[in-house]
Amino acid sequence: MAETSVFHGLEAKHVSKPAKIAFKKAIMFYRVTYLYAYIHIIWSQNHASYFFQWRMWSLSSPQLLLRRGESKKGPMINFAKYHPLSRTIQLGKGDYTKQPKSQLAWEELRRDKNFLRRSDYHFTTAEGSKTGSKVTFRWRKNKQKYLRTVYNCVDEDGREVAKLFSGGMVNVAKAAEIDLLMGLDQGLEEFLLMSALAVWAMECMGLRSILPGYTARSKC
Repeated sequence: MAETSVFHGLEAKHVSKPAKIAFKKAIMFYRVTYLYAYIHIIWSQNHASYFFQWRMWSLSSPQLLLRRGESKKGPMINFAKYHPLSRTIQLGKGDYTKQPKSQLAWEELRRDKNFLRRSDYHFTTAEGSKTGSKVTFRWRKNKQKYLRTVYNCVDEDGREVAKLFSGGMVNVAKAAEIDLLMGLDQGLEEFLLMSALAVWAMECMGLRSILPGYTARSKC
């Protein structure tokens, strides 16, 4: 019996604990109006800044623009275009003003049809793929959060890679919180951020983001 106890004790020493999953937190603050927002991403002792622009009046060109830096003078890295009556949002990479229209590459962010329920979204991208193959990501609505926009994004393996918490219609300061999984490729991380902003915008236009999705403890 003593040998058995020692054997199990030695086995236990070799069993590693599951790695703790950590997320970066991106906080989006409005700038003067709902059409401009500053995004501050915090993790450990590091941080990054982005500038988000929503051009509601634009019909022929992308309405959602994401730039690195703290102003609209920063380099554009991603953009999105939608049509009011469509269930599809086109996601693009880079600066569309510096690319010929014939060479623009789009990924489609599609809204699922859910009768009497809030929509889920999905898209595919090769960002972050070492082989160049595309992976499907799904933004899934937390159906228990009534009148609140809370989404979780998972990859094909069911791994949670991002979270979206809308600030709600009654919040005039903080637009949203977006959590991004640590360790992702920068291109994929920024594309996930763009897709989260597209979901946020679509839910706002549908007047579905009434109450804040984040908790009181997470307010900044």
